[in-house]
Amino acid sequence: MRKSWIVAASMGYGHLRAALPLLPIAQGGELVIANDYPGIPAHDRRVWAESEQFYNFVSRFREAGGAAGRALFGLFNRFQAIHPLAPGVNESGVSWQLRLLQGQIRGGLGRDLIERLVKKPLPLVTTFPMVGFSAEVWGYPEPVYVVVTDSDISRAWAPVDATHTQLRYFASTDMAARHLTSYGVPLDRIAVTGFPLPQSLTDTAAESFTARLDRLSGRSGEPVTILFSVGGAGAQSQIGRELVASLAPLIRRGEVRLVLSAGANPHVAEEFRAVIRDVGVADSTGISVLSGSTKLEYFRAFEAALARMDLLWTKPSELSFYAALGIPIIMAPPVGSQEERNRAWLRDIGAGLDELNPTRAHEWVPEHIRNGTFAEAARRGYERMEREGARRIMEAVAAG
Repeated sequence: MRKSWIVAASMGYGHLRAALPLLPIAQGGELVIANDYPGIPAHDRRVWAESEQFYNFVSRFREAGGAAGRALFGLFNRFQAIHPLAPGVNESGVSWQLRLLQGQIRGGLGRDLIERLVKKPLPLVTTFPMVGFSAEVWGYPEPVYVVVTDSDISRAWAPVDATHTQLRYFASTDMAARHLTSYGVPLDRIAVTGFPLPQSLTDTAAESFTARLDRLSGRSGEPVTILFSVGGAGAQSQIGRELVASLAPLIRRGEVRLVLSAGANPHVAEEFRAVIRDVGVADSTGISVLSGSTKLEYFRAFEAALARMDLLWTKPSELSFYAALGIPIIMAPPVGSQEERNRAWLRDIGAGLDELNPTRAHEWVPEHIRNGTFAEAARRGYERMEREGARRIMEAVAAG
């Protein structure tokens, strides 16, 4: 396949996670990180850093700041709201945030990166829309593709003059594609491919799904393994701490295994290890902490671990798409409009279930195994969701 520039942004986890399965077509076999590449101008680095720090602060403050935190996040979330599609409603209007971003790009944000890439002009595939906007403003000569990383998207994913854009979109769902057209993107610039999942997991999906169904239905007699994963900002780590205390009796009896995924956040990893010690299950082989010193190291460890998991407990982020592997999603409360839409999408498919009280997980998790709730959710995700997004995207890029 023809090589391409694969460009992501290290802003949270979603944009990086979506880019890694596309490495087979990446020039030099490596990702280009738009906010952290050698020689990035100090101004660009500062703008990116301030944006990520603000988002992380708002996400954590929402969880720990009480009413004030919820109010601040609510105001922030209004700017990224996704409105339900309605017949005849024109959504191509441009928000002041998008105009501000456009002004920053025309003022030079992202220009250095595009000028570096144009020295070896190849198709450019990005999981972060701002990179696509920069490429268009600065006249990148090769096709530019934008990979959608949620089941539905806000107006911020389409450029100011969406009607005349030359960007090409790989939409994760039909709903995302319909919203792109409502924002003005021409239909012939959009292909519905599904979300890119790791090939190591899609290649073994059928075999893993069969074994997982046996465990989730209780037929195999083997313990069910739960992976609890926090987001990039470290929000909702309290749920993980509550899970350890609640599931400890089941872990000791070998009925359940629990993996606590702390991401690349050493503070969250230490919190998890501390509660494991405090609850008295540190000597059990049925509980562990998964983390990495960098985001990329963490993603590799997460991918390897996920092949052995039966349940994924997480907020409905980009990880929602992993239900296509036949792994039911236990959904923690959504953070932001896009996660609210992911939650609704998973519920419609039947592949995701809202979490019940984490402190009572020792009661309702075994009950969901006995009554087949988890097994049915696994089946629906496996049968109704697209798994071959990465292959479809790479084939489309190769075809031009």
